[in-house]
Amino acid sequence: MPDDQREPFRKTMEARYAEDIDIYRLASELIVDNITPFESLRDELIARFSVFQAKEARFSECRNPIYPV
Repeated sequence: MPDDQREPFRKTMEARYAEDIDIYRLASELIVDNITPFESLRDELIARFSVFQAKEARFSECRNPIYPV
């Protein structure tokens, strides 16, 4: 994209995004759980992945398991 068209295109896309996305509504519906500033994004991801890594997945023991056919 030529440089003279890039800035108007970016502004148009930001305006469309602002119309379509209401971050507070998404947060109220638990689609977005946190807004992390860019400066602390790496630390946030490291903390979340460490929690996921330590999580143990356990499945219940079924007396009469049903297998897919």
